[in-house]
Amino acid sequence: MASERERQLERCTVLADPTRRAVYQWVREAHRAVTREDVAAGTGLSRSLAAFHLERLLEAGLVSADYARPPGRSGPGAGRPAKRYLPSGAELAIEIPPRSYAFAGRLLARAVDRAGGPGSARDEVMRVAATEGRALGTAATTSEDATRDAGPGAVLDRVLVDLGFEPVAAETGEIVLANCPFHALTEVATELVCGMNAALVEGVLDGLGRDDLEARLEPAEGRCCVVVSPARHPGRRRGAGHDRG
Repeated sequence: MASERERQLERCTVLADPTRRAVYQWVREAHRAVTREDVAAGTGLSRSLAAFHLERLLEAGLVSADYARPPGRSGPGAGRPAKRYLPSGAELAIEIPPRSYAFAGRLLARAVDRAGGPGSARDEVMRVAATEGRALGTAATTSEDATRDAGPGAVLDRVLVDLGFEPVAAETGEIVLANCPFHALTEVATELVCGMNAALVEGVLDGLGRDDLEARLEPAEGRCCVVVSPARHPGRRRGAGHDRG
């Protein structure tokens, strides 16, 4: 199964063709469902070339399609429904090294929204991050990768890669997270973001059932502040201090 980053790269590759990019932009700016004929007339392309580019956009998930007859036409003799295209709502954002500011924003917004209850907003950030990580880990245990020959280490690596952490296996048995997907935020609130990273990764480990590993803070220059290391107390129940809902 392709990761979100791979899907993003594929979409960018599809849009590398300037004609296809113009077709996509025209469809987006139409603000309505459009047919191949509409696109051909609007862009100056032939109908067959417009159809070709629209189908490539459809395959990449950049547009969606349905079928409908033109307004006012119905019943026998109205002809076949025309294929119509709409922007799919897929977002394009390629950042190297990977960053996940939208993901961090969702976690922080959810925490602030819930902070009216007991505890500080910072505590709520940690609870939300742990819950989100746990959900991602649990979902990964039933994914296509987990049901094939991929072992538990490969599944964990896949989740961390998808989050943008760029995990690297060290000779010590630790997993060093070479990239912080929320790097710019650490310049504003270092302790908060590092704690959020640790809670998120710990939640992932919890969701995966990896009681043999733990996330701990070990700040260093040029990488994420979190290191995944062998658990000091394997088998101990995780999630202490975090909301499990």
